[in-house]
Amino acid sequence: MVDIKEITVGDIVTILAVIASLYAFYKMIKELRKPREEKDKKIENDLADHKKALDKHEGILEEHTVKLDKIDTTVTSISGNLKESSEYTKNADELIKTALCSMQRQSLLNECEKYLKRGFATLEQKQTLSGQYESYHNLGGNSFITNIYEQVMKLPVSKDGDK
Repeated sequence: MVDIKEITVGDIVTILAVIASLYAFYKMIKELRKPREEKDKKIENDLADHKKALDKHEGILEEHTVKLDKIDTTVTSISGNLKESSEYTKNADELIKTALCSMQRQSLLNECEKYLKRGFATLEQKQTLSGQYESYHNLGGNSFITNIYEQVMKLPVSKDGDK
């Protein structure tokens, strides 16, 4: 231990100078740390802002995901309906084709019988009959009409005969 009586004014001045130097050093370090603390605070604030923005975007993403799921469900439903509709249309088309073929067959049969009974046909009548016959076969007509049609095509042509 140091006896207080032995401390001189010079020692006190030296001690005060050391304390003043330490205090100045402390203030200098504090000032040097201040910008770093400010930067750290700014980074913390930026991170908080980014987290808020991320949370907001996650919410928006969730909303869009729900909407996309609804759209997917709707598209799947529409696709199923289109398949059903397509099948129905295909069946309806087949029925219409069958009905048209039957009507063409009857019309061709009537015309062919008329010309065979008469024994001739005009060139125009044969051309019309040929178009009907082609349409009948495109609809899937059978060979029964083919035989009678060929007989009519072999008939003599009348230029101005009884139409």
